[in-house]
Amino acid sequence: MSTADHVIQLTDADWLRHGKKLAADHPDATWLIVDSERLTMDHELVDWGAARPTVAWFGFDGLQSSARRRHFQLARTAPSLQFALTSYAGLDDEFWKELHSNGTLVTNAHLSGPPISQFILARVLEHYHQPARLAATRGAKQWSHQPYREIDESTWIVVGLGAIGTGVARKASGCGAHVIGVRRAVTGDEAQVDEAITLDQLPDRLPEADVVVFAVPDSPATTDLVDAAFLAAMRRDAALVNVGRGSLIVEDDLLAALDADEIGVAILDVAREEPLPDTHRFWDHPKVMFSPHTSAGGLNRHGRSAQLFSDNLSRIFNDETPENPYFSPA
Repeated sequence: MSTADHVIQLTDADWLRHGKKLAADHPDATWLIVDSERLTMDHELVDWGAARPTVAWFGFDGLQSSARRRHFQLARTAPSLQFALTSYAGLDDEFWKELHSNGTLVTNAHLSGPPISQFILARVLEHYHQPARLAATRGAKQWSHQPYREIDESTWIVVGLGAIGTGVARKASGCGAHVIGVRRAVTGDEAQVDEAITLDQLPDRLPEADVVVFAVPDSPATTDLVDAAFLAAMRRDAALVNVGRGSLIVEDDLLAALDADEIGVAILDVAREEPLPDTHRFWDHPKVMFSPHTSAGGLNRHGRSAQLFSDNLSRIFNDETPENPYFSPA
């Protein structure tokens, strides 16, 4: 199909941020803009049944906008839809599987490695450096030396060597850490880590780790992996970091281990229930550094997302397969 045969669906929020670039990259494309009340195609109002999109983009802004529900519904009900391109890596929601079952090719994106790895490094450094202590001495105008732990010569175990885990390994290595990567199968091409092991070897290596990072999606192999036995094998001063899925951790076991000082700190960006209830102990536990699933929030991700979408449009217009196919048509 040529460019003229395609209708590209996106939200008004994504168009507002990226429309100028997309229109310049693809001047002959037809743009179907979804807002919370109406549809417009090339600046003209269009009825729902006449829209007939062939490509839908689910960008970062659109997935947070007021048009999200209508955007999803149009994609779900449009028999013409051939491609659904999203800015997110994890596609656990049944919506994506539904599109796939409707014959739509669904792609994901691996754009969050840089911000998430930066976020993790910052949180570990915060735990090591304890800036609140410096703030207290500054407030009291006390000349008081404050020693702190270093990442240099520490050992990190990174579970999952996708874009995020590889980014974490690269940054930790750059700070002088020894990094052990964990993946389903060791292939010998794990260039960003000092060692690579499989998941079944992980329990034996836990006592060596200063930091254990989980950067994996939910799966039968990882659900409830971090339980009482896992935590008991960790060092008492170790940091547990989870930016994967909340289902990896048995939360009651983690809280019991923290209460008993069996591990040093839990740095959590995810939880089993999101949003996290305001009564949950993660919010105010002194040994939990909790954030509301925000580790991927680096601002540069918007530009990377728009560029990937534009590149994939070029592939589609040239009858090529877009990058990062996640679900291919059944």
